Amino acid sequence: MTDPLRTSYELCLTRAFLQKKKPILAICRGFQLLNCILGGTLYQDLVEQLGYVHNNPEIRHGVIALKGSVLYRYFGCDFKTNSTHHQAVRRLGNGLYGTAYSVEGIIEAYEHEELPILGTQFHPECLTNLLWDGRTPDFAPYFRYFTALCRPSSDPECSGKGKGYSSI
Repeated sequence: MTDPLRTSYELCLTRAFLQKKKPILAICRGFQLLNCILGGTLYQDLVEQLGYVHNNPEIRHGVIALKGSVLYRYFGCDFKTNSTHHQAVRRLGNGLYGTAYSVEGIIEAYEHEELPILGTQFHPECLTNLLWDGRTPDFAPYFRYFTALCRPSSDPECSGKGKGYSSI
């Protein structure tokens, strides 16, 4: 299902944030949209193109996070996430690098080389607080990290550049 009005709005908003170098936390559709804005591509249908089922909200699947990434810092190398998507990032956009992958090799998270951008294909907002079901890590630290990126700071370690976004 497409929604041209929503897409148009989200494209304008995302481009404005990129132009002003504002922090962005991209989740699911936003993860895919931001990737495409930066020149990346998508798998349009994971089942049809690769035979993978990632669109069941009851599924929790393994994810491997890369050392040095924000996800690795808080959740270690191997953890579980939810899965509610039928599309996925195929080729990463300019400046993005993969930071977590499903066991099948699907890109589940990325960060940007220079800008304060974090993104997940999965839905961490459904894996914290009252929605947390204990089958995954509680993603509250991930959100605390991102909100710290959004605070003004004179600390050079909190400049919002690359892998060392903040000293939190």
